Amino acid sequence: MDGQFRILDYQRGDAHRLALTGELDLVCAPALVETVSTLCREGARQLLLDISDLAFADSTGLRALLTVETLCAEHRCEFSLTRGTEQLERLFEITRLFQNLPLRVEPDGAEEQPVLLWPTPVELTGRE
Repeated sequence: MDGQFRILDYQRGDAHRLALTGELDLVCAPALVETVSTLCREGARQLLLDISDLAFADSTGLRALLTVETLCAEHRCEFSLTRGTEQLERLFEITRLFQNLPLRVEPDGAEEQPVLLWPTPVELTGRE
């Protein structure tokens, strides 16, 4: 894993599984919050944050995860989270920030092919 933060959206109707990879930090956290905000405004009813391949999260990344939960609650979107790496699980345990978050493995229904939401393809290629 190269550490570059990515958000892949596996969508089935109004259910989304956002697979996060790389490092969720000060630079990337706003992209996650904005992505979830957009999905909620567009009518998402179920959101699973798949953090099983997330390599790292700093304090801003942790705050972004909590903000995502709040956004989902405000938009009546069912929120859940997968288990993370051992390092992330330990961080969650130490901070006690995630004791009451619902854990889940997969969203209801079959998934479609993923769509890369962030970085945008233009950012990936470096062309403008």
